[in-house]
Amino acid sequence: MSRKKIDFEVQWQGNIQDTTNQIFQHLFVRRIKAKKPCVILMTGASGEGKSNTALHLADEQFKIIGLDFKDYVQRSVVGSIVDFGPKTKAMLGDPELKKAFILIIDEAAATVNSKDWANITNRAVNFINNMSRAIKPLLIIIIAQSLKQVDSQLRQTVNFYMPVRRSYNKPAKAKLYKFYINERDLEKPKLQKKLVRGYIVNKGQKEYIELTDIEFPKVRQDVWDIYKKDMIDSKSKLLEAEFDKLANALIDKNEDKHQERIDNLTKFLWSNKYILSNFAKFSRKKWSLKDEFVSNFMVTDSEKKQIETQLKEKVNKEKRELNLRQGDEINE
Repeated sequence: MSRKKIDFEVQWQGNIQDTTNQIFQHLFVRRIKAKKPCVILMTGASGEGKSNTALHLADEQFKIIGLDFKDYVQRSVVGSIVDFGPKTKAMLGDPELKKAFILIIDEAAATVNSKDWANITNRAVNFINNMSRAIKPLLIIIIAQSLKQVDSQLRQTVNFYMPVRRSYNKPAKAKLYKFYINERDLEKPKLQKKLVRGYIVNKGQKEYIELTDIEFPKVRQDVWDIYKKDMIDSKSKLLEAEFDKLANALIDKNEDKHQERIDNLTKFLWSNKYILSNFAKFSRKKWSLKDEFVSNFMVTDSEKKQIETQLKEKVNKEKRELNLRQGDEINE
């Protein structure tokens, strides 16, 4: 295969995890050092391990340059619409963050409608890219549930695309694609993707690989604990309004409104995944509501089962849509 089609060439580091980290250094951090911004888009359904993947990647890249990501998690992850401005500004200009180089935009769509999320993310990424030469380039990791959630304008800024999946009780795995513009038809240039590929060199021997099955272990517990606390804190105020909207549905328990109440509760939980994850456990491809949900939301066992059934239907629908999109989103 022609060398110009190869994306990396790295030395074997003694184990696959350290070698993978060196590949990421070559692909991502080298762009930063060359004063170029780097944008990675991670996608996957709820529970597939996207946040863990982003945190693990960041943790390992910080470690390589001698920094402890635990000290930067809170200021490196954007978890809600109100975080965009302050955290982006701090990342670019705060002297304490001079060495930090990764900004994670983590499913902020959970607290704002998809159109507004796309507009805000577009503005944030474009602003960072435009300012990077004057201030400092950043590695931006955007987390979304699907490629469809990211509009065409934002896709134009993405350098790498990483769909993430996770089997039950196993580490997350991902493929890594490189986005490029096919300008064969100058009137209608197309955004396309290709698998990232390269060589691992071991004792003078080159092994050709394609990044189709990258495994991401669980991130360190202390990093995860800081992340989870910050996510809950950043979203709590925004979700208060959603609780207020739900108040009437919780109080009104007459027969005529019964089904509407069940539907509203299901919609509320599905739209606010961080609340759902606190009041339910995802196992064997379905959500099971905890006792705390029953007491806090004043539901009967029968209502609980109806909500769980509706949630399972939504999980199955999301999976079907994701499977359909995989063949339609971007041509190889």
